[in-house]
Amino acid sequence: MNIIREKYYYKCNTILDGVRPAVIKELDANAKTLSFKKNKTLFKEGGYPDGVYKLVKGKVKIYQRNPDGKFQIVYMYTKGEFFGFRPIVSNTKHPASAITMEDCHLVFYPKAAFLKAIDDSQVMTKNLLMVLGYEFNVWINLMSSFSHKSVKERVAFALLILNEKFKKKADEKSSIIDLGREDLASFSGTTTESCVRILTQLKEDKVLETNGRKIKLLKIKELFDIADIHDA
Repeated sequence: MNIIREKYYYKCNTILDGVRPAVIKELDANAKTLSFKKNKTLFKEGGYPDGVYKLVKGKVKIYQRNPDGKFQIVYMYTKGEFFGFRPIVSNTKHPASAITMEDCHLVFYPKAAFLKAIDDSQVMTKNLLMVLGYEFNVWINLMSSFSHKSVKERVAFALLILNEKFKKKADEKSSIIDLGREDLASFSGTTTESCVRILTQLKEDKVLETNGRKIKLLKIKELFDIADIHDA
């Protein structure tokens, strides 16, 4: 079931792949190591970017405020991923906000240092273009799929994406999804009450098991059927 990784998943950790050591050394010389507790806002929607983050430990959610005032999680980042670079590259404001989901350790690269590294490295420029292009495809696929699914299908779909996202190894069949129900509901585009009701039903059907906020998928194929996700 590689369709999730092919169409709906990305891991933004390749920006510095193949970049000359001298460029990375200069970038690291200007970087700062930061530690934040859970629920710390890193940047806000509409704010001007001042640098790029690399997540060393923990999880960060990216969310937008809907016209009705509710928050919608649009994606989550895990260990090793870079984020916050899109508005710097495009010279725009942040299109979304970022907040830590648990205690986090990060590396912060100031805007000027990050832009200089891009100027100094054609490889880094190429990496960024590839990442931005691929992530654009992922966003389109996600929006298209979520928009026409029922609530139950969206929750199942979100679980499949997060299962891939939280895997420690790519060849693992199932991971432990450690996520609060409010965050899962927000990512699925539904209410917390509806999300909890669907999880309870899926647990009773032995499609998954829960332990507190932790979720483990037991029947991956059945969840694909529920989410109405199939290989083309």
